Formats: sequence, C-alpha cells, structure tokens
Amino acid sequence: MKKIILGLIVLIVVVGIIIFVNKPLSSNDSNGSKQNVQNNKEKPKQGFETLQEKAKKGDSKAQNELGNMYANGSISDPSNKEALKLFEQSANQGYAEAQYNLGTMYQNAIGVDQDLRKAVMYYKLAANQGHKEAKENLEILCEQDSTLCK
Repeated sequence: MKKIILGLIVLIVVVGIIIFVNKPLSSNDSNGSKQNVQNNKEKPKQGFETLQEKAKKGDSKAQNELGNMYANGSISDPSNKEALKLFEQSANQGYAEAQYNLGTMYQNAIGVDQDLRKAVMYYKLAANQGHKEAKENLEILCEQDSTLCK
C-alpha cells in the first residue's frame, strides 16, 4: 500500500513538473506586471495594408493590431508615437485590449512620459470589461500606491 501511495505521489510530482515546464511565460516588467505591447517580431496576422485600410475606416480591432505592429517593430518603421495614436483611437471606441495597451505604455514609459494615473485610468476601463491582465496590473499599482486608485 505504501508503494502505491509513493508511486502516486511521484507521478503527481512528475506531471506537475511537466505542466510547469511547458507553461508559456508572460513578459513581466520590473514591477512584476504583465505587458502586452510585444517586443518580439511576430509574423503579422493580417497584411499591413489590409489593417491600415480597416483602421482608417474606424475598425478598433484593426487599430489595436496595427498599433501593436508599430510598437513591436514587426513592420519596417517601428514607431511608439504611431502606436500610441492607434491605441488611443481604438481605446476611445471602448476596445479593452487597446485600453490595456495604453495602460502598459503609460505605466512603463513606452514612447510617453510615465504617468501612473493615466495607466490606472486605462487599466480600469479595460478591467471593467473583464480584461484579466488589466485587472492584475491595476491591483499591482493600487498595492504600490493606494492614492492612485481613489
């Protein structure tokens, strides 16, 4: 009986290790908050020109995706200024992912001066729509400085 229990414990530990090792890692900043504005050069999901056309027509998802392309350098001319503009257009239409991206930019001074109040504002907007990472970052900022969240 002891050998069966010991065998089960070993099996559970091995499965736990396998799950932990294969778990995708999140990008964390120095404050431990997760970032979505990506730093790697991923293959664009849609063509740049197609996204530009959709973004110009007011498609908030296209604006956000195009903003990510500018922010992460997956296009020839990366520009945080252009990313900021596109994220703002998308966020003003209520797109939670863009609101989260703006919060990340303001929290981590990516292409803008650091402004934790703006970061909190954008994280709150996204978190109110159920955005998980925005909620997590908001909690971290509020724990660090409760006056930001009043």
